[in-house]
Amino acid sequence: MGLVKEIYIDIDTDYTSYIEDGKVAEFIQQLLKGFCFHFELWIRRSASDRVHHKIVLEEPVSLFESLQIRAMLGDDAFRIRQDLARYYYTQEITKTGRIFDEKFINGEVKRAGKWIRLF
Repeated sequence: MGLVKEIYIDIDTDYTSYIEDGKVAEFIQQLLKGFCFHFELWIRRSASDRVHHKIVLEEPVSLFESLQIRAMLGDDAFRIRQDLARYYYTQEITKTGRIFDEKFINGEVKRAGKWIRLF
């Protein structure tokens, strides 16, 4: 089984209130320090005004470890189940943890924002 160096998390929370709160990024940093990983944390506004996080790990982890990290950080459970099923059938790690750069919403194409590095 291959390794994962980037973990994408789709958090179903309004982007503006998430940023104004400011405490969630600190929580994620503390949680990942518990795993003893060195990482970068990125954020962007999704096409539907929700939150996307990207975690870039210094040392890659297994697919199953990446799924555990996503689950603990609040990624959508349906996405995690679908990624596990997709891996089972395709044996391709590159097709897991997908997030969309564009969505067709109410008759128009909306794009996600640019990635911003938090730390």
